[in-house]
Amino acid sequence: KLKEEFKKEFREFELQYVASTIVVPLVKSSLTEWVPLAGKNESIPHLTTFTQWKDILDEEANQLISQPVAGDPMPAYHTLVWECWVPVIRLAIQRWHSRQPDPLIGFLELWRPLLPNWILQ
Repeated sequence: KLKEEFKKEFREFELQYVASTIVVPLVKSSLTEWVPLAGKNESIPHLTTFTQWKDILDEEANQLISQPVAGDPMPAYHTLVWECWVPVIRLAIQRWHSRQPDPLIGFLELWRPLLPNWILQ
């Protein structure tokens, strides 16, 4: 709502970056008990959370970024994904049994629309 009603101020004061400094620790703590490859039902609350924050923090221009540039600030939503989502998934993949690919394939298909392009490369 803030982004829609105060579009100019949201951009001028770069509120997406302020929001991300508050949001990252909260989202990170909400993911501590999550078992990502346990199935779709396990992911639904987190999909909802990331969908809402993507709507708030992401800008259309950021969706085309193929790789973050060193020295440039990472877009706020990308930071959220990198700081919160990636560490949890990295651990899940380390524990994953590659002879059973379906849970990981299903998981990535479910999350693909919410992930920055460069995360999947």
